[in-house]
Amino acid sequence: MTVVCWLAAMCHHLYASVASIPRRDDPPTYLKYSLFAWGAPLVNLGVAAFLQIREAASIWNVADLTPFNCW
Repeated sequence: MTVVCWLAAMCHHLYASVASIPRRDDPPTYLKYSLFAWGAPLVNLGVAAFLQIREAASIWNVADLTPFNCW
């Protein structure tokens, strides 16, 4: 998922640099892209872990989730 977020960030950067008048690339742009590319998967992981803990008593107890898994 991180790779997909980095790809989205780089595609946005490419579009922004081609579609607009070229200007100086300020360093905070990379920081924004990094926060998005690493933060979005981290939030997704946090939500998944929270839901796993809420459904089962332990995060490693997947026996209760077997009927709901697709593999």
